[in-house]
Amino acid sequence: MQRPPLYIISKGFTLIELMVVIAIIGVLTLFSLPYFGGFAARTKLDSTGREWMAFTQYARSQAVIEGVPYTMNCDLDRQVYWLSYQVVTSSDSVNEASPSGVWGRVVSIDSSVKFSSITINDEEAFETGLLEIEFTPKGTSTDVLVIFKTDRDDEVKLKLDGVTGMAKVLSEDTEDNRL
Repeated sequence: MQRPPLYIISKGFTLIELMVVIAIIGVLTLFSLPYFGGFAARTKLDSTGREWMAFTQYARSQAVIEGVPYTMNCDLDRQVYWLSYQVVTSSDSVNEASPSGVWGRVVSIDSSVKFSSITINDEEAFETGLLEIEFTPKGTSTDVLVIFKTDRDDEVKLKLDGVTGMAKVLSEDTEDNRL
């Protein structure tokens, strides 16, 4: 019995078949890249909003627990924020201190996201400068609206309720969505 030629027995792919598959994958990747870019930017925006809200909730809770005012400091020029609280020394002078651990660090906002504006007590919107949001031992603060934006003009609006000191996300769909 005669064996068939070797090229018929081969179970591999031809170079043309591989090139066609690579071309199809390339075209699909090319069309999907814009969607992934927007997804990544929106994820960074949501993450920035969540972290800012976590810092405000920590400041509020610590002000109530410790019985001292906490301050959320937002530097719109440097695109950073941090927490501080008041410490009364033995000579009755008041000094500022930072909480220990993660809560005491200065948070730099991701370069693709920025503080767009901060509005305090429904007055003018600030786009530059250093702003302080105080949390009292009673759990209250000032009314604050913070807008974070991406390079692609996506935005998230965060509302800090002065009476409750609680932060929430404002969106176009519903007024009271949480991240």
